[in-house]
Amino acid sequence: MNQESKPPKNPILRVIDLVKHFPLGGGLFQRHKGVVRAVDGVSFDLYRGETLGIVGESGCGKSTVARTLLLLEEADGGIAEFDGQDLLSLKGLRLKEVRRRIQVVFQDPYAALNPRMTINQILTEPFLIHRGLLPKEHWPSRVGELLKQVGLRPEYASRYPHEFSGGQLQRIGIARALALKPDVLILDEPVSALDVSVQAQVVNLLEELKRKLAVAYIFIAHDLSIVHHISDRVAVMYLGKIAEIGNTDDIYDRPAHPYTRALLSAEPKITLNRSKKRRILLKGEVPSPVNPPSGCRFRSRCWKAESLCKTSLPALSPFHKDHMVSCHFPITESFTEQ
Repeated sequence: MNQESKPPKNPILRVIDLVKHFPLGGGLFQRHKGVVRAVDGVSFDLYRGETLGIVGESGCGKSTVARTLLLLEEADGGIAEFDGQDLLSLKGLRLKEVRRRIQVVFQDPYAALNPRMTINQILTEPFLIHRGLLPKEHWPSRVGELLKQVGLRPEYASRYPHEFSGGQLQRIGIARALALKPDVLILDEPVSALDVSVQAQVVNLLEELKRKLAVAYIFIAHDLSIVHHISDRVAVMYLGKIAEIGNTDDIYDRPAHPYTRALLSAEPKITLNRSKKRRILLKGEVPSPVNPPSGCRFRSRCWKAESLCKTSLPALSPFHKDHMVSCHFPITESFTEQ
């Protein structure tokens, strides 16, 4: 985890009440049978040069947040400001310029790279799309520089994706994302498709690149130990909403939301000094995002729930310093005291 300096006051990306719903069922001449509330009012800030980790169970909406911010999905509500611009309303050349500054690394490196293109073609494609950004005579040296940055040899540029391992392909995907010198890199489960032995290498590479290039990361994952290692701040999502957000040490050492506490108690490999924390077993299954519980979304599984939780949706409110939690009855005691 990196706590090198306090982030500046003005975020590079500000997200306020972001909403993305997907229609359920229905056809061309039929009414929709409801909506999947994949993202249902998500707010956070991202500062220059920091890593914000987003964690949660599968289906909580974390990847939909990424796709909506990348404008691969159209938001149904909310605000997203990138460097002072209204990201969700950009069109034409202004949108193209912002796309250059916000890049993505996808989960599956095998699917993310065109198997019919050489690595040189893959890494120079961004310059074809954004013509005039780099003179063509400088493309070969830039490709070599990018490959070196991610720990690969420049001579690999003439090869095809099938000649590389999964870890090497993900390095190439990272190189492509960095080609246009972005301000923000969205990493959507970037190591979950890799062997465990390779994951640490890629995570260490990402940390090194962030230090050198001062790029901001949104790091989406379900592996809590990896998020703890790489993130400056962490947002915990549950059923389309942020349950808790704060500095990494605060979230991992003093989780205030019952869901966060249960999630961390189930992680067997965070650190040795957390090995004695009591395991919390949640009752029931995760509710459907089509018909989430009234009030607090977590209350149907929460051991602290009271009548207020059924009728009132808790706001994401300050808990301690920069630590915010969406809970009517946040936990203050330590793991061992609970």
